Amino acid sequence: MALEPSSKAVFSSYLGSKKYTVRHVDVDGQVYFETRQDCAPIVEHVKQMRGQPMRSTDSIAWDLLGEIPMSVFGEWMRDGRDQDPKYIRRWLDQNPTFKVYGGSLL
Repeated sequence: MALEPSSKAVFSSYLGSKKYTVRHVDVDGQVYFETRQDCAPIVEHVKQMRGQPMRSTDSIAWDLLGEIPMSVFGEWMRDGRDQDPKYIRRWLDQNPTFKVYGGSLL
């Protein structure tokens, strides 16, 4: 059986960070997907945001706590974790590179 070649397509670009998915086919013909993202532009954006005021004067507005890479958020959407604020805050605390807010979020 001949293997199909892997393919790559850019799905999104956010803050200059490109996310792409590679389709792989193994020797048994099983197809699986691998998503990768260059997060360096997101990390740089977060570093710049850390020096800016955090609190909004609008009582309705949300405060930016961090930036979640789309490859990570896509996984959360598949697993249903994107609707769990405690999980998201815990993830940001465990991955401080992506956190704008300096203190604990829990």
